[in-house]
Amino acid sequence: MQIDVNPKGGGHIARGRWDSEEHLCQATDILIHFILRIKHAFPDWSKEQQLKGGIAAYNAGDGKIHSYEEVDAKTAGGDYSNDVVARAQWYRNYGVNASHTMASTDTGRMQRYRSKINTVGGIYGIDPALIAAIISRESRAGNTLDNGWGDFHNAWGLMQVDVNPNGGGHIARGAWDSEEHLCQATEILVYFIGRIRHKFPHWSTEQQLKGGIAAYNMGDGSIDSYDNVDGCTTGGDYSNDVVARAQWYRNYGGF
Repeated sequence: MQIDVNPKGGGHIARGRWDSEEHLCQATDILIHFILRIKHAFPDWSKEQQLKGGIAAYNAGDGKIHSYEEVDAKTAGGDYSNDVVARAQWYRNYGVNASHTMASTDTGRMQRYRSKINTVGGIYGIDPALIAAIISRESRAGNTLDNGWGDFHNAWGLMQVDVNPNGGGHIARGAWDSEEHLCQATEILVYFIGRIRHKFPHWSTEQQLKGGIAAYNMGDGSIDSYDNVDGCTTGGDYSNDVVARAQWYRNYGGF
């Protein structure tokens, strides 16, 4: 994401490898900083305008932005925020389609677990389509597992319960494809949804759910705002991907 380390420019000290989550988190922190600066400087702008202003400021600094009409005037190419927004729209549409395609690809294997998923969903009040979506994202309905293990033996089962002592630190319960495993993983999901509700009581129910899904992947300590809810998740798209897969399973997968 090209962090400016020039002492006469951004003057940042680079963190992490060039392709690491740490780098993406640092760059996203900088982006959020500039969005907030623009919101403060131009409180009468709409949210969309403030977002574009923050994107432009990420490239050129907020000191060069004086009006929305010329928001890109000092940016690289004179079109930075417009270009980024257009690319984001493309990735968003492509990303949803990709999520739907992967959910569809996994649906045959998912049928083996339908009864267990529906039972567990009923026990915990969680949409079975959401459980199916996490199973699809985490293990492609078991297809990527090695004797029940994934993530280099750091995660267990269809929903990839994190057993790494330096990560989730959970003790795996049940066989990798068992109802007991699904119960344990869903309990963890419910726990994180509750943590996000407590942490962000003013978020909408849908936002709190997405926050809980993101926290299931990376923990709630990595979530500071809804705008950046997926900023530190695997692939930078975990909750968005899971929600899109859940939509497919609800509409077409019979959950």
